[in-house]
Amino acid sequence: MNETLGRGYARIEAIRAARGEALAMPEPGAPPPDRYNSVYFTLFVAGAAFLLPFNSFIMAVDYFQHHYPKSTIMFDMSTVYIVSACVAVITNNLLLDLFTYNTRITFGILLSLATMLFVAVCNIGWDGFSSSVSYTINLVAIGVVAFGCTIQQASYYGFTGCLPPRYTQAVMAGESAAGFWVSLDRIVTKYSFSQPKRSTFMFFVFSILILLGHSMLHHVMMRHPLVQHYLRLTNESRHRRRIQLHLNPTEDATLMESEVGEPSYGVLKLQSPAPSSGVGGVLARWAVARAIYPYMVSIGLVYFTTLSLYPGIASEVPSCRLGSWMPIVLMSAFNLFDFIGKIAAAWPYEWSRSQLLMASGLRLLLVPLLLLCAAPRYSPHIVGDIYPIMFSVVLGFTNGLFGSVPMIMAPSRVGREHREIAGNMMTLSYNGGLLSGSLVSYLLLGMLGPPAETCKVYPTPVLPTIPPVPINSMNATYVLPLH
Repeated sequence: MNETLGRGYARIEAIRAARGEALAMPEPGAPPPDRYNSVYFTLFVAGAAFLLPFNSFIMAVDYFQHHYPKSTIMFDMSTVYIVSACVAVITNNLLLDLFTYNTRITFGILLSLATMLFVAVCNIGWDGFSSSVSYTINLVAIGVVAFGCTIQQASYYGFTGCLPPRYTQAVMAGESAAGFWVSLDRIVTKYSFSQPKRSTFMFFVFSILILLGHSMLHHVMMRHPLVQHYLRLTNESRHRRRIQLHLNPTEDATLMESEVGEPSYGVLKLQSPAPSSGVGGVLARWAVARAIYPYMVSIGLVYFTTLSLYPGIASEVPSCRLGSWMPIVLMSAFNLFDFIGKIAAAWPYEWSRSQLLMASGLRLLLVPLLLLCAAPRYSPHIVGDIYPIMFSVVLGFTNGLFGSVPMIMAPSRVGREHREIAGNMMTLSYNGGLLSGSLVSYLLLGMLGPPAETCKVYPTPVLPTIPPVPINSMNATYVLPLH
C-alpha cells in the first residue's frame, strides 16, 4: 500500500509540473502561533453571539408575559426556534460546498442583525401593531433568527473541525457564556429603567451592539495566519483526494496518513471528495455517519434529556420559601455549571465511545427525578429546595461536559477533508435531540396538569374557649375563670 501511495504522489507532482503548477512544498512543522489567543477569543465571542438573539427573546419573558397575558408565548417561541433550527441544519448540509464558511457565517449574522433591529424598533419601540399581529411578528422573527443563528452555528462547527480541538471547545464555552451575559444584561436594564417597554428596548439594543462587534471580529479572524494555515491544509487535502481518486479509482476507503506527520490509525479516510449533492454526497455523508455514529447518538441523548427538563419543568418547580425566584435560581445554577462543564471538556482525557454513550444514557434518570420535584403540583413527591437545585447542578454540568466532548472528538475520527461534514452531521444530531426533547417537555408539562395555587398560607385557627363554671358555696356564688 505504501508503494502504491508513493507512486501516486510522484505522479501527482508530475501532473502539477506538466501543468505549470508549483510543486508541493513540505508543510511547516508547526502552525503560526495564536498570539494573545485572538482566534480563541473570537470563537468564544462567536459562540455567545449566535445564541444571543434567541437568549434575548427568552430573557425578555417579563415583557412578553405582560404584553401577551394568558398566552403560551414562551413555549411557542421555543418550539418555532427549534423547528427552524432543524430546517437550517438540513439546508446547511445540502448546500455545504456551494458557499464558503465566510459567506454562510456572514449571511447568518446579517439575517440575525436585521431581524433584531426590526423587532427592537418596530415591535417594541414603536409598538403600533395589534396584539395578534405583534404576536405573529415575534414568532416569525424567532423563526428567522433561528435560521440565521443555526447557519452560523453549523458553519462554525464545520469550520472549527478544521482547526485544533481547543477551538471547538471555545465555541461551546461561548454558547454557555451567552446565557450568563444575557441574564446580566437583562438584570441591569430592568433595574435601570422602570418602564418594561423602555428596559426591553435597551436590552435589545445592547444585544445588537454585541452582534455588530462579533461581525467585525469574525472578519478580522478569517485573515489570521493560523486560520489561513489550517484552511490551506484542508483545501490541499481535498485536492489530493480528488487527484488520488483519478489515479486509483477502485479504492474506496483506507487507513493512511492524512497529512505529513499526522497519523490516522482508527480514523476513517475517504478517498473520494465529498460532493454537496447527489448520490455521491449522500454516500459520503453516510460513510461519515457510520464512523461517528456513537458521538451522534451521545450528543442527541444529552440534549434530548436537557430539553425535556429545561426550561419547561425547571420553571414549574414550586418553592414556598423562594417563590418566584425559584425558576431563576434553578436556571442560574444550570447555566453556571453548564459553563463549568464546557470548560472541563478541555481537560486532556480520552473518553471512549462506550463511556460517552453510558454517561448520556444515565442522564435520563434526571428526568423522573426533577419531574417528581414538581409533580403533583399540589404536593410534589420530592419536597425541599435543595433537591431540585442539586438536580439542576448535575443536569448543567453533565450537559456542558458530555455535550461538548462528542462534538470535539467526532471531527478527529474522519479525514481532514471530511471534518466539515462531520461537524455538520453532529450539529444535525444535536438539533434532533433539541427537537425531540422539546416535544417531550410538552408531554411532561401536560402530565403536571393545570397550574395550582402557590403555597397557600392558612391562618392559625382560634382555639375554642370553655365558658366559666359557676360554683355555689353557701349563699355565695363564685365564678372561676378557666385559663
